[in-house]
Amino acid sequence: MAPEYINIGVISNKHDIFCLGVIMLEMITGHKDYPEFETQKDSIELVVGMWRKRLQQETSKGRSVEGYCRQVMACILIALKCVDFDRHDRPDIGEVARALDETETWIHDDSDLLDVHPTDLRFAFKPKKHASCLVQLHNKQDDLVAFRIMCHKSPKRYHTSLPLHGMVPPRCTYTLALMTSKQLKPPPSDSDEALVLWSVAVSHSQELQLKILSNQASASREYENMFRKAQESADDEMQEVTLKCISAPPPADEEATSSDLSGQKIEIIATLNAHKVSSVQVHPTEPWILTTHEGGNLRRWNYKTTEVLNSFEDEAVYIAKFIPQEEWIVAGDGNGWIHVFSCDGYQDPTSFEAHDGHIMSLAVHPTDSYVLSSSHDDHLIKLWHWDMHWDFKKGPWACTRTFEGHTDRVSQLVFNREDPGCFASASWDGTVKIWSLNSDVCKTIMSDTHQDGLLCVDFITGADHQHLITGSKDQTAQIWDLEIHRRREYLQGHTDHVSVVYYQPDHQKLITGSLDGTIRIWDATTYRLENVIALNLGAVSDVGYIEELQRIIVGCYQGIAMMEINFHELSIASKGRMQIMP
Repeated sequence: MAPEYINIGVISNKHDIFCLGVIMLEMITGHKDYPEFETQKDSIELVVGMWRKRLQQETSKGRSVEGYCRQVMACILIALKCVDFDRHDRPDIGEVARALDETETWIHDDSDLLDVHPTDLRFAFKPKKHASCLVQLHNKQDDLVAFRIMCHKSPKRYHTSLPLHGMVPPRCTYTLALMTSKQLKPPPSDSDEALVLWSVAVSHSQELQLKILSNQASASREYENMFRKAQESADDEMQEVTLKCISAPPPADEEATSSDLSGQKIEIIATLNAHKVSSVQVHPTEPWILTTHEGGNLRRWNYKTTEVLNSFEDEAVYIAKFIPQEEWIVAGDGNGWIHVFSCDGYQDPTSFEAHDGHIMSLAVHPTDSYVLSSSHDDHLIKLWHWDMHWDFKKGPWACTRTFEGHTDRVSQLVFNREDPGCFASASWDGTVKIWSLNSDVCKTIMSDTHQDGLLCVDFITGADHQHLITGSKDQTAQIWDLEIHRRREYLQGHTDHVSVVYYQPDHQKLITGSLDGTIRIWDATTYRLENVIALNLGAVSDVGYIEELQRIIVGCYQGIAMMEINFHELSIASKGRMQIMP
């Protein structure tokens, strides 16, 4: 029985949906333990593992076990949506049917180079707005697979520049964001609009050739030549998949769409006031994001409505952070000044000179009245404090400590989540340093052998002992062991500077973003690459995370993307792929 009937005797139009979810869970698990099963990660992994073992024994040769396992995972997630305690959050039967239909495209012959999902691309039409859709390419091979997406009929319909091309790493998922141009009216319902995706295995020499290409035009020509030769050669296996493009009406309920049920949802803000993002931050309790832009603009957004709540145009700032305990915003400009704003914009800002030149990074202490700042020019780190009686009329904050030691630009500062009494700094001088707030003497110095310099840093906490992740101009991210003060691992694959690194502690994931326009998701324990996401919005500058929605916020040169990530499904898919590797 649905909880609303048990608790208050209400039989709603979502009562049958609840019963359907219970039946699905009982069929999937094989026994009646729905109340204990609900959303528990270990239980879900156990059930999917049980199905994987059974399918490996019974599936006919040439069929994709992983495709069937993804179907099981999708059915669990759909069923859990159906048994949501709040009946208003349950899907309707049409949404359930569409989500189940989509899973039918996941079963392929093992001879296919890529599993492609979905093959029907649904763009939710809204007048005068861009529409976005995600497509996932699953590489089941132990080799790199190159892909190329073409549009033969109406290329002007797409805001995304076509053709698209790239390489899917072995045993990995590559997620592509496609976006239409703004349209006044939807295309005809009987439109035969489609994209064509080709894929071909890549040799080591071809991989090296593609990596050394210096610009997009050269890479595009090389991909075109590679696929032309593959078409002409009888020896190369080339896969072709047609992606049908469907213009769908916008969902009545934005929070319960078919893409929501399958764990894939994206919204892209590509308006002019969302371009050239230099920093992004998510407020920990309010539905706000904060962005700065290359022109010096500072904006506060509501991420649920994607509307700008207010803009701060008085000062040209390039980095900004929320101070949530005070409902303030602290920002740094290109001349070395710090500006403090009230979130609602009703107070006149307070400004004071902090450094000799461009402020590159700010870090806000999670509980105490401290802010760290670093500079482009003077290579210093400063600790700022405000007392409990401070207000906007009382002038500058007090600088309580200056940290010296870096010999080049200090690119990022970050507090330790588990011990906010210490922080890390990354610098273009190739070093990452650990400091205590109580001393201006550096506790730990770790030096990068590469001279290209470090651009970003974050703590990896929660393990037996702590690590750091840094991003570099040399196109790699590095894992540093804080116990032995040495580099432990390289994360390779990006083709341009790694501009942002982020550790997601609840799901044990690492996120790296690059000027190559992609973000990559890695397992924080094994350092295995799980997903490459190409947003096709230009260089990635910063990343934030909304825990409530399991959504990442990505600031790019051509816009802002908010993408739902099902970390749990990624983990299970990765474990499955690891089991079948030779």
